[in-house]
Amino acid sequence: MARELYKKQKKILDGYKHIPTVKKLIKEYPKVYDELEKIYDWECLYQDVNRYLWDNFDCNFKPKTCKSFVIIKTALNTTDGILYNYNFENIPQEQNYIQIHNLFCGTDRKAINQAKRIFKDPDAKFVVKENGGA
Repeated sequence: MARELYKKQKKILDGYKHIPTVKKLIKEYPKVYDELEKIYDWECLYQDVNRYLWDNFDCNFKPKTCKSFVIIKTALNTTDGILYNYNFENIPQEQNYIQIHNLFCGTDRKAINQAKRIFKDPDAKFVVKENGGA
């Protein structure tokens, strides 16, 4: 039974591979350690969590975010027909050398794929919302 509880704890800790020590985990995410204690609190929990975090530390690990970003779609009337302009200013782009503000994309799906490339995260969630038009 204890082995199954350890596995549950390790599964939770796998989402925090960017944290190297248990002190930092408690400081940044106090509810996570409380959750581990609720699952199975034993005398070596602190040391075991610290060892597990240190052994599995990955400075390149990006924690999963459940936040979704909004892409604003604007219809533009031209002589060639209606073109759709997609605004990517709501997507965090601090890591990019060049920041993309607007692109013309044929479909919403193409705009979402462009946003994933801009954000450099294929698992990120994006929502396209229509704005008025010119």
